[in-house]
Amino acid sequence: MVHELDFLVTKLNEVYFVLAIFGEEFTINMGGPDIEGYIRWLKENNDKSPLHTGRNSDELPKPIARPA
Repeated sequence: MVHELDFLVTKLNEVYFVLAIFGEEFTINMGGPDIEGYIRWLKENNDKSPLHTGRNSDELPKPIARPA
């Protein structure tokens, strides 16, 4: 995939915009000047990108397409 993007909301209600372009990931804190909360979130989630966890995970079941 050329690019991926999503918003991450942490337990402390911090909002981060996460964007990956050609495999390089960028993160912007939407409410403040630092990304310490994002780094903390990564440590709590085994350094797995939010772009590949939760609703973006391949581990979740996908909707079944119904024939027309």
